[in-house]
Amino acid sequence: MPCGVSVFSIFSILLTQRKYDQIVFLRRCGGMADTRDLKSLGSNTVPVQVRPAAPEWFDSGRCRVGKPYPQESSVFMRKHQQRQIFEVINSIEQAQALGRYADCQDGGVALCGFINSIKGEGTRTAALLIEYCELVFKVNNGELNEQVLKKHLIKIKNSVRGELKPTKIEVVFFPYKASMADSLESIYTAAKNDPDCDAYWCPIPYYNYKPDQTLGPIQYEGKLYPEHFEAVDWQKYDLETRRPDIIFAHSPYDKHNFITCVHSNFHFEQMQNFTEMLCYIPYFISTSNKINEIFCVLPGTLYSDKVVVQSEKIKQTYIDTINAWIKQNDVNKDHFLWPKLSNLSEKFVALGSPKFDAVINASPEDFTLPDEWQQLINPSGQFGQPGQSRKKVVLYNTRFTGFHQGLEKMIEKLRFVLEFFKNRDDVVLWWRPHPLNMSSLHSMRPQYFSEYKSIVDNYKAEKWGIYDESEDLIRAIVLSDALFSDYSSLVGMFAVTGKPIMTQNVEILETTEKHTGEAYYNAFLERLEKRTSQYIAKTQDGFGFDETMVKSPYFFVLAENKYKSMEVLIRFVDSIKNNEERALFFCEAQKAYTKKLSENLDGTAGKSIFKHIKSTILESL
Repeated sequence: MPCGVSVFSIFSILLTQRKYDQIVFLRRCGGMADTRDLKSLGSNTVPVQVRPAAPEWFDSGRCRVGKPYPQESSVFMRKHQQRQIFEVINSIEQAQALGRYADCQDGGVALCGFINSIKGEGTRTAALLIEYCELVFKVNNGELNEQVLKKHLIKIKNSVRGELKPTKIEVVFFPYKASMADSLESIYTAAKNDPDCDAYWCPIPYYNYKPDQTLGPIQYEGKLYPEHFEAVDWQKYDLETRRPDIIFAHSPYDKHNFITCVHSNFHFEQMQNFTEMLCYIPYFISTSNKINEIFCVLPGTLYSDKVVVQSEKIKQTYIDTINAWIKQNDVNKDHFLWPKLSNLSEKFVALGSPKFDAVINASPEDFTLPDEWQQLINPSGQFGQPGQSRKKVVLYNTRFTGFHQGLEKMIEKLRFVLEFFKNRDDVVLWWRPHPLNMSSLHSMRPQYFSEYKSIVDNYKAEKWGIYDESEDLIRAIVLSDALFSDYSSLVGMFAVTGKPIMTQNVEILETTEKHTGEAYYNAFLERLEKRTSQYIAKTQDGFGFDETMVKSPYFFVLAENKYKSMEVLIRFVDSIKNNEERALFFCEAQKAYTKKLSENLDGTAGKSIFKHIKSTILESL
């Protein structure tokens, strides 16, 4: 506490965080107390002498004075409220040691009002505070020794720990792209179903960068979420005053991204000031149990209190990379980030990814299709009905980062793929480009933007295939039969379904008749069976894997080359539908081995994450 400044400034901070019908702010400062400030508390109505307004440094502190605090329950105590009570008691203790008894007495009165506004009248703690004020009066008059006050403050602290123990936590989720909601959704569901938790889904605004790297118009997708999210308006959720116990967010870049930037109020560097537990949940997953080091040292990983990753192996990569960064930048105990980085093994937790939950817990019955999509896939019936008219569905994913590696080849490949599927009567192409493709090209490769947009516009106008720019990625995964894709998180998400995957090769721009015949396809199946059986054996408990040979889930991904074309992928779908043993064995083994990708790959990652973070908060009470 600054020298010469009374504890009343702290009381003001505390009291202005509550909303009353008529708020009265005790904005005070002052020097040493004198006996004229003291009064005997002989009745329940306690007069409080008003002192001059608080100094300027008070208004520039952590609280917006005078800004209403959203109404809370009058029953539940929040952790930050209990912490503030202890802060004021500690300040009273300091004032008591200096003989500033007027401050001590007024502090007790202020705390009574604060506690009554939360828990109602009649608490033991409030009664002890009133007793304390009486004792202060008697000590000041020489009737009692100061030791009485010290012992009584101990009683008050113990009462706060027991009677005013936090009984409810507030958790807020800050997604920015509706299409990325799956990275937080199962955690939100777990929090919303917890009776001891108030959970808020608060979509935040963002900006797309222009080609000159200035920010474009503000973007907000709050109205794009399904009703079960119960989205709240970001402008009505005041982070500074609510001070949630836990924040979950999935955009780690703050201002260090060249494509998008979330509103500065929701940068990790800013949010860390207003919560006990700031958690970063990656918006992506790894399909090979590895992570590029560029994702390891970001504001989301540095400023957060917890980072949830999908596996122990990936956790170690984060830790090793940040340790190297700490050494390189000479981050020591005096560095402002040291409290966030001093125990990385506790900070990073391997509990899986909600993105896997979204796929594992979904079923075809959960989704409906637009009529025009339904007509493309199964003109004579509903999507799930069997019949000769039901076409195979290939999900085609093009990832925006692929454009950065060779745009001319990527666009040429895109034209080739679309032309290949356009001429098929037995297959429907479900094209779902990465949601940031357009904005990425516009901001980073504007010279290619018009050409790409023209391809998209023509495809949509011709209507021979599905163009999916919706927020619902899971629908596309669940309702398709196979995936043809760039390398991305989608490959790992799709792998848990056991359905076939082929990664595209931009160098392959033709399909020869030699590689589409029956004999060639049978030869492919034989090679696949031989390769698979070398390293995998079916057991009574499932599958056994030769770990020295099967290095990653990519073992089960068909890489496109001149011998394995898109035609092979389509034929493989037929083999699965016809229950051909070799194809089924491969897909079942793929699904089993993919479980090595992540912890809690049984649809419970979100529950496990929320349980861990909640218990961490409660343990610190």
